[in-house]
Amino acid sequence: MRNFFKKFSDKKRCIRCGRLAKIGFNGQDEPFIVEDDRIKLCDVCLGELYDDMEDQMEEAYQNAINMLADSGYLEEFEYDEEDEERELEIDDLYEEHLRKKEKNLNAKNQKELPNIIELEKTILKRIIGQDEQVRTAISEIYNSHESSNPSRNFEEEDTLKTVMLIMGGTGSGKSEMIKQIAKELDIPCTKQDATEFTEEGYVGRSVREIIKDLIEAAKNDISKAERGIIIIDEIDKKATRGEMTGRDVSGVGVLQSLLKMTEDGSYQVRVNGQLKEFSTKNVKFIFAGAFSGIEEIAKQRSKKQIGFVNETSTLDCVPEINTQDIVKYGLSPEFVGRMNVLIKMNEVSESLLERIMVEGEISELAKLTRILERNNIKLELYENFVKDVASEAIKQNMGARAISKILRNVFRDVLRELLTNPSKYTKCSFLKGIVEDNKKYILS
Repeated sequence: MRNFFKKFSDKKRCIRCGRLAKIGFNGQDEPFIVEDDRIKLCDVCLGELYDDMEDQMEEAYQNAINMLADSGYLEEFEYDEEDEERELEIDDLYEEHLRKKEKNLNAKNQKELPNIIELEKTILKRIIGQDEQVRTAISEIYNSHESSNPSRNFEEEDTLKTVMLIMGGTGSGKSEMIKQIAKELDIPCTKQDATEFTEEGYVGRSVREIIKDLIEAAKNDISKAERGIIIIDEIDKKATRGEMTGRDVSGVGVLQSLLKMTEDGSYQVRVNGQLKEFSTKNVKFIFAGAFSGIEEIAKQRSKKQIGFVNETSTLDCVPEINTQDIVKYGLSPEFVGRMNVLIKMNEVSESLLERIMVEGEISELAKLTRILERNNIKLELYENFVKDVASEAIKQNMGARAISKILRNVFRDVLRELLTNPSKYTKCSFLKGIVEDNKKYILS
């Protein structure tokens, strides 16, 4: 304790009893005061406080023993206060008791998962034109989540780890598909952009911050977050091409950190001011990216495997993309080898965009139409409205995201007028050309 207190020659008063004494340890019987940055206590008060603390600790320890005895944990052996080894066993048993209590509480709070067939039907009404991709994603996430359910009492080696890679162009529904699945299964989910992250210690976000965001998505429920979903978008931007010169703090280093996170990593995180242990063992990792140009890599691989082909060969069709192609694209073999599921989204064509607008429950057109319906206003579209929007979206090369942008512009003035005078109109008619000029509408 001598190393923690400063020695002074002046007089100070004890904050507990008011005794005036010198500060420091003089080895004599006269009063002295110990001081650090926060407290000033005389030796008498310090001793009394230590005695009180020991009494309280002994009482708490005895309460713990009684609790364990009532729970049946101490039936296998007799308790001996003087046996330090036995006391250590009791400490371990008490910790185990608390862990099991928390586990049982978490199991009670777990909601029953919906029927997987019904879940597929629900998601397929929202994600259009990606049926096989939706079914694959649901199957993997559903089974992985169920295997880590504490109420099911699965053996540790029977839990299924999900590390998924989804490839597809901008606006193909990669992230939205996972978010909708997470929503229906009540799984906390966070989406991050891989381009924002660098190695820890460098400018930019570190991958450790992903965990904090997931915990926030779970409303600070650690046990729920430990079974959550982390989406890392634009992972293809972390691919390295050719020889590297200097330190790559945002590419390979980040991939290595992410790789460690997927391998049952353990992290210390602060929640509500307390330091907590967070395990990524049952976290589901979804990596996504456009991977522009990977089709050409797959074609070249197929040509090499088959040998000479003439110009009329069917190799104009893109072969199935495999892990070899992804490594060739620039992601490390160790990182790609961690992926146990590969999903390639269908290309977003003009006809698919039309289907998304007409069939999708959560399409932008459906949302905006419902706003009008809630205000008792009927929307009337001209015959080729949907086709015109899809055609304009294709030009912007942003997939379904372009639809949202176009429709927001089309509806902007209409909604302002209708919602300003909610009882004045009952019908809104869009005229040809409104996609280019949002003033072409009639209210009646």
